[in-house]
Amino acid sequence: MTLRSRLAALLALMLVGAVLTTGFVAVQRMENALVDEVDALVFFRLSGPTQPILPDGLPTPGPAPLTGAEGGPSLTTDNNPFGDPDGRNVAEFVLDAETGAVVSELLAGFDDDPLPAPDLAQVPEGTLAAPVTISSIDGAMRYRVLTRIDTADPTRIRVVAGSLAAADDTIDDLQRAVAFAGLLAAALGATIGWFVIRRETRPLGEVLQAAEGFAAGDLSRRAAVARPGSEVGRLGVGLNAVLDQVESSVRAEQAASERLSAFVDDVAHELRTPATTIAGWAELYQNGALKADADVDRMVERIRGETARLASLVEEMVLLARHDTVRDNLLGEVDLVDVVAAVVDDANALDGSRVIEVHAPATALVTGDRTRLEQVIGNVLDNARVHTPAGTPIDIFVRPSGTMTEVVVADDGPGIPAELVERVFDRSFRAATGGTRGRGLGLAIVKTIVEDHGGSVAITSAEGQGMTVTITLPSA
Repeated sequence: MTLRSRLAALLALMLVGAVLTTGFVAVQRMENALVDEVDALVFFRLSGPTQPILPDGLPTPGPAPLTGAEGGPSLTTDNNPFGDPDGRNVAEFVLDAETGAVVSELLAGFDDDPLPAPDLAQVPEGTLAAPVTISSIDGAMRYRVLTRIDTADPTRIRVVAGSLAAADDTIDDLQRAVAFAGLLAAALGATIGWFVIRRETRPLGEVLQAAEGFAAGDLSRRAAVARPGSEVGRLGVGLNAVLDQVESSVRAEQAASERLSAFVDDVAHELRTPATTIAGWAELYQNGALKADADVDRMVERIRGETARLASLVEEMVLLARHDTVRDNLLGEVDLVDVVAAVVDDANALDGSRVIEVHAPATALVTGDRTRLEQVIGNVLDNARVHTPAGTPIDIFVRPSGTMTEVVVADDGPGIPAELVERVFDRSFRAATGGTRGRGLGLAIVKTIVEDHGGSVAITSAEGQGMTVTITLPSA
């Protein structure tokens, strides 16, 4: 059963309960009023004269009284002072005070069609201070009975029994009306409640549809919130906030998966060339193609170089894949001038024909990891060396400026087209310049390390106009 159905059913039950409770109270009040009316009639008949009286209390002629077999008090046949067209409302009896035998009686109803007599055996002994309820002999109806010692003859007891038939019929009708009203209230309440609840909970249905749509894969699905201040509105706002966070997490996971896929492609591509080179030299040696000592030395040198290249490449790719953040215990004051000098010395050892000029002050202190910063400058310098023709000069500038320090590496090489500048930091980007192809990882690693240090890196270049790499780091 849906929430709407349960709410409609509960509303119907509440309405039925309210109607029944109200009806029960009304029936009890009505029954008490009707019984009080009959009691008043019983008191009136028991205390009045044998002849009927007018409202002003004067006796009027009436039918001849009925006389008991032993000459007891007489009973009047006109005991219907309220003019009930259904006949007499009360039955009257005269009983022997000692034996309880009926001396005379006058039944309720009509003379030719009296009502069932009350069961006088149910009447308590003695006289009654207040009326009691007894049933008829056949049990089909009830009476309110009151007894008194006859003032004219103390040996006789007068018994007056007021019929509750009319009251019981009224109560039965009222009970049926209450029951019908309860059923009608249940039907109307369930029907009207269904439409009202459906209208009020429609935003909740939209929230559920949004959640289901999101779970089905539509990450952009959100709940429409018409009334943000309502309970359902706040639920929709909260759900949308949760879905935003989940979408961000899913998008990040998807991006990480894409990066992992790109990394795997990088690994496959970057390892293929050195591995093929080593395998080729080994195959030549195995086939006996390398007979001279110079050829063997050359093979060993090439294998050593490719092995070193493999080790360096693997280290760079692992660093890039992990996005390794600079650890706190490795941070400290680093003199960028010393870092640049060390990197330039290594570059001169690899290629002594190239002129690399350094323009720097005596010191330029920054906060960082010296090893990682050497890797940054080394990658940028290696990128300039590999992608420019032999002998192309390279200039390095170290410029402290307030809270930041810049390291600028500029070359006069062929540069790259301006439309490719934004892509040089992509790990999958490989530029073919100066007759060589880059590994596609060096500048990506530079960007990662620099950003981990709280800095930034930028490139300006145009085809045929060289390239300038600007690294900005926080000063110590």
